[in-house]
Amino acid sequence: MTMHFRFGAASGGERIPIITVDLVDEISQQTISGLTAVVDTGSDGTLIPYATLQTAGFRPTRQRRRFYTARPEQPPETVVGYSVLLRIGSFELDDVDVFASRTVETMLLGRNVLNRMVLTYDGPQELLEILNVDE
Repeated sequence: MTMHFRFGAASGGERIPIITVDLVDEISQQTISGLTAVVDTGSDGTLIPYATLQTAGFRPTRQRRRFYTARPEQPPETVVGYSVLLRIGSFELDDVDVFASRTVETMLLGRNVLNRMVLTYDGPQELLEILNVDE
C-alpha cells in the first residue's frame, strides 16, 4: 500500500515533507498518537522534543549521545535514547531509536527510519510517497 503526504509550510523557508506518526514505548506500551514529523533526509537519527516523551511516560532505554547540528554557533546537546515501535499509517517499524532533545520543537524523522523505507520525494509536486517499509 502506498501512502501519500503533501509538503507543509516551514517557518520562513521552503515547503517540507511532513507526515503523521504514532509511537509506542517498547517497555511501558504507552502510546503517542498523531505526532507531526518533519522528514529530514539530512539527519542521521530521529529527534523528538524531550517533553513529549516525558509527558507520555516513555522510559529511556538507550545510552545518551552527543547531538551536533549543522549550525556551528549551536553547541552540541546530550540527548537521551528511547526504543519505540513507530507507526506510519498501517506500516509498523519496531526497535526504532528516537532521541529526546530539549532543543527541537518538532519531531525530526531521520535516516535511521528513512533507510528502512522505499519512498519517492517529488519536490515539484510537493509530494512524498511511502511505497514500502522494511517491517
